[in-house]
Amino acid sequence: MADLPEYLRADSAIESTVEVKMVFQLQAARVTTGSDGTVTWTFPQAYPNGVIPVISAVCEVGAGSVPYVVQIDGVISNTGVKLKVFRVANSGLIGIVGAALFSNPGVTTLHVTARIPNTI
Repeated sequence: MADLPEYLRADSAIESTVEVKMVFQLQAARVTTGSDGTVTWTFPQAYPNGVIPVISAVCEVGAGSVPYVVQIDGVISNTGVKLKVFRVANSGLIGIVGAALFSNPGVTTLHVTARIPNTI
């Protein structure tokens, strides 16, 4: 091993310090709105400062129900997000004028996820 530099020798001592910080890339929950159709979801683990996660939400409704829409209400932070649910009620004129009425669905259960951008 005389021809290998010291840092490549198999018998040389390697000393290093590694700091590992766990970051939850994907978080998920099942949350319930209030009677006004809103819910604030506080992430179980806050994301690092400056990281704004991508949010997905799907309503849990009965079979044959009218469509529901979920929107982000306000600004997403690294610690949580506020969501608002609307129920889409067909007005009977949708095919003619494209009109749709949105109403408050009351208490609704959502399946929500948050993930760091550019991750799977």
